[in-house]
Amino acid sequence: MSSYIGVNDVPGYVVPVVLITVSLYWLWKREMARVPGPRGLPIIGNIPQVTGGGFDQKLQRFRDRYGNLFRLKLGEMTTIFVFGLKNIEQVLLGREENFNIRPNWLYIPDKVIQKKGLIWTNGEMWQRMRDLLTTTQTSPDTGQHTEKQILAEVHHVVKLLSAETDPGKTGIDPGKTGIDPRKTGIDPNCLFSASTFNILSSFVFGQRFDVTEKDYSLLKDGIADLTERNKTQNPVNMFPSLGACMRRKRDEAIVKENDLFTILKKYLTSHENNCHENVPRDLMDTYIQQTKQENDTDKLNTENNFLRSILDMYIYGSEMTTSLLLWTIVYLVRYPDVQRKCHEEMDSVVGDRDLTTTDRVNGSLPYCAAVMREILRISSPAVMTTLHSNKKSSIVGGHLIPERSLVVCDLHNPRFDETVWENPSEFQPERFLVKLSEEQERVASLSFGLGPRCCPARKLVDTAHFVYCMNLIRHFHISYFDRSKQIPLTSDYKGVSLKPTPFRVVFIPREFPGSVS
Repeated sequence: MSSYIGVNDVPGYVVPVVLITVSLYWLWKREMARVPGPRGLPIIGNIPQVTGGGFDQKLQRFRDRYGNLFRLKLGEMTTIFVFGLKNIEQVLLGREENFNIRPNWLYIPDKVIQKKGLIWTNGEMWQRMRDLLTTTQTSPDTGQHTEKQILAEVHHVVKLLSAETDPGKTGIDPGKTGIDPRKTGIDPNCLFSASTFNILSSFVFGQRFDVTEKDYSLLKDGIADLTERNKTQNPVNMFPSLGACMRRKRDEAIVKENDLFTILKKYLTSHENNCHENVPRDLMDTYIQQTKQENDTDKLNTENNFLRSILDMYIYGSEMTTSLLLWTIVYLVRYPDVQRKCHEEMDSVVGDRDLTTTDRVNGSLPYCAAVMREILRISSPAVMTTLHSNKKSSIVGGHLIPERSLVVCDLHNPRFDETVWENPSEFQPERFLVKLSEEQERVASLSFGLGPRCCPARKLVDTAHFVYCMNLIRHFHISYFDRSKQIPLTSDYKGVSLKPTPFRVVFIPREFPGSVS
């Protein structure tokens, strides 16, 4: 008798049972891999759950409930939020750079920005712009010229602040008006915003603007308007079907952008006529030099992409850098002993000259450099990355992220991870006076993002932060306007940068050789 069981001997119900079991197991695994998230309402999704301010805090609550990966449905946009250092590094530093593209098929990047510029381009056009920025920032000639312009901006601000704190220079008589700038203090937000704009202008054009110049107002106001119109969280991105009803606004935004292009082209033409080919001073010089060496078959598109990249630098860089300068003042005021130690180190090393990046590079100002790094760690304005997307499906943190997803990575929490830092919520510049571990170095750099899509202007921001802030505090004792209280560490996040809530401080000129009077 044969010991083998033939097909005809298998009961008829076995095959369907096996198929059903395998199918259920496959569906179960797929559901387990699906990124979790809160239930949303029909059509609008989770929009009501994230509106009303405190967006960063609401994201933390979602993370507490759903884990390090969760999704939010914002209209027709389903966005995946990624937390946890390992997950973040897998997305931003993963193999084959799977997540290094921007979802420029969204309405605003596609129909309004038209897939131009440093932020929303992909492929070769983006690579060219990133390389252009890198070349300009690493060039000794442009670096020296930009630093000189930053110092010129500092000198201008020092004179303004010195006048503000001297009633004789302002024309204000405290006895008659009851207003004394030395007691009421000033809100430095507008001042720093203008300085940031000029620092970026120095890098782009090789010059700073006076606030009374027409081009300054046209560019600054136009860029602010464009920033508001082109926000990622614009309703038309969440509901593309609204695009048909918003053609007029779309056309207005395109006209506004072209108006700004006209101004930028004026400066580009001037640079072409007076180009410092052998010694490029700024971004425009470097661009002209490179385009002359290339055989570009589509020069108009390349030029428009370059001009839009300049606007992107202002749109994304101005708010972030202004916030960083404000946080620096907040912490130096909150911790007067730290401010005093900076003064003492600068006085002993720098003396009566301007402080430069060379002082940081050669290690002669270790404490000042440590303070700047700790401020960037504990109060980085960058909370989340700009939108990323993936070329193909990928498993991150045990969850399946389908191709062409919208992905945002957290840049805030790793900087407060107790497994990485000791007492991470405390302001301790001394932590940067010793050699950091590799993990600490990666986390300390996270403020600028990671991978190919990290902040392309990092070196410029880093230089501006150190040179501008250190030279500014070298000239002043800075204190909170209300001596009976401490300056608050409260913040405000509106989806752009983590900014300190408005505050007023007093700038009292220091007496030392070489101070501006």
